[in-house]
Amino acid sequence: MTFLVTGASGKVGRHVAAGLAACGADVRPASRRSAVPLDWADPAGWERALDGVRGIFLVVPGGDDGHRDVAGLGRQVVRFLNRAEARGVERVALMTALGMRHAPEEADQRAVELHLQASGLR
Repeated sequence: MTFLVTGASGKVGRHVAAGLAACGADVRPASRRSAVPLDWADPAGWERALDGVRGIFLVVPGGDDGHRDVAGLGRQVVRFLNRAEARGVERVALMTALGMRHAPEEADQRAVELHLQASGLR
């Protein structure tokens, strides 16, 4: 199974990618500056990142990483998840932030959580 690890150059993603690789998994590390670039603002690049992937470790950025349109970020991630499901992704491990279940539904990270819960992805 091929796993896409988003935010693979970050504090958590790099350790997740290394751990999966140590277990013998096929890992595709992705970030804006990786060999397989993944930029939430560039949907055209999502196809390459998702090619052959069956599992995703998804870090939803908090908006402090250079994204100007923080409000649109959650919508982009939801579009990405829709595309992933259409491409045959079976599992998603989502990392947002502590306490998101108490956040308003329109909060980007909470919106992604709710969308994932309602999707066919597990």
